[in-house]
This record gives sequence, structure tokens and C-alpha cells, in this order.
Amino acid sequence: MPIRDFSKRDVLIDQLLFNHGLMLASEPLLQMALGYLPEGPVYAYYARHLGEERGHAEMMRADLASAAIEPPAGHWKAARLA
Repeated sequence: MPIRDFSKRDVLIDQLLFNHGLMLASEPLLQMALGYLPEGPVYAYYARHLGEERGHAEMMRADLASAAIEPPAGHWKAARLA
């Protein structure tokens, strides 16, 4: 895989949109997993991580908006990876 040149605006924006997609997918996925897991170490880790993830997608959306970029409602590559 070639190294991406993040000094190029389009490459950086593409990566930020991908990261936003991951952030957007992670909250609902963690919430869904918590609904299936019994209390225990994995449940505790996911619950803690969910707290850390809350609001990140909105912060990234605001950062992108400051550059006049409107992220899509979903990013299929990020969602597939998540």
C-alpha cells in the first residue's frame, strides 16, 4: 500500500471523512454490543470506551464544517471496516 501524502488537502480531507465515518459507526455499534453482552470485563471495557467515543463524530463534523466540508450521513468504507 502506498504511503498517503497528507500534505495534500484532498488526501487529508478524504482521511478525515473516513475517520468521521468510523466515529459515526462506533457509538451505535458499542451500544448494540452492550445490549448483548453479560456484565463482565468486556462489558465494562465497552461501556468505558462508549463514554470516550461520545461526541467525537460531532466534533469532527464541526471541524470539517469549518473547512466548508459536509460529511455524508454514512461512509460505506468506514462502516464496512467498523
